[in-house]
Amino acid sequence: MRSRNASYLGLLAATLLAGACADFRRGPAADAAIEAAPVDDPVFANEVYPILQARCQDCHSMGQQAQSSGFVLSGNANADRATVVALVSPSDPDNSVLLLHASDAIPHTGGEQLAPADPDYATIRNWIASLPANP
Repeated sequence: MRSRNASYLGLLAATLLAGACADFRRGPAADAAIEAAPVDDPVFANEVYPILQARCQDCHSMGQQAQSSGFVLSGNANADRATVVALVSPSDPDNSVLLLHASDAIPHTGGEQLAPADPDYATIRNWIASLPANP
């Protein structure tokens, strides 16, 4: 009886260890892989995101006055792209919430950050217009 119990315990331990090792073979969790993957939008990563960091991130980041606005930049283009895309309208770029707030056309506590005549405004507007209608 003791030998059978020892065999069962050995089998149970081997099964548990094999299951635990399976996680190591699969690699990192899916979310970590997505966050680590490069942005598949070089215009956003190299042109638009640096503008948003320079013009918006001081207020629109965790711990700052606009952290409850729904537009919060983390400093990671991969993570922040979805937040930005949620505020744009590719079929009507000029009416994108992102640009309306930045230009103070919709009242923005921080005032005008990007005038429509500003080249940075045009960069963001052109990027928005280049997106598929349903990103």
